[in-house]
Amino acid sequence: MGQKVAEKLSLSVGDVLEIQNTDLRTLTATVSGIFDNYVDNFIMLSAETYRSAFGDWQANTALLNVSGDTEETAEALTSLEAVSGVSRLSVTRENIDVALSCLNYIIWLIVFFSGALAFIVIYNLTNINLAERSREIATCCGKIWCYPCWQASLACRSAFCSIGLLCKWLLLIY
Repeated sequence: MGQKVAEKLSLSVGDVLEIQNTDLRTLTATVSGIFDNYVDNFIMLSAETYRSAFGDWQANTALLNVSGDTEETAEALTSLEAVSGVSRLSVTRENIDVALSCLNYIIWLIVFFSGALAFIVIYNLTNINLAERSREIATCCGKIWCYPCWQASLACRSAFCSIGLLCKWLLLIY
């Protein structure tokens, strides 16, 4: 059985599964293996197991593993009168890849705008914090040590910048 079917039914190798056909006849089978399949979901039975539970069967689907040019094989099969349609896994994969490739652009757009928004928020918070601290320090310096307001503000901003550069340097080292 396919991996997604096994996950949805919470089954693993050795577990018992009850299968029902379109005539509402049931078969109790043991899971003998789980395979990876990324498109569609399948449960595969051997011909003998199917016959023993449901009687004779007619194959209406064939799974072929074709090496080489699948286009020629598909054309040869569709030219047969008994074949009503051919579905190639490679074509299905290409269709899914094309459909999902558009998502890459959307994901990069979201990442870009979220990064820009984060930068703007951090920039605004830093400016507000620096402005408040500058006023507090300028007030203290002006009252206690009698520095002019502009000189205290300049000293405060240069101290904040040097602390920021020091933090950046430490982050780059570690």
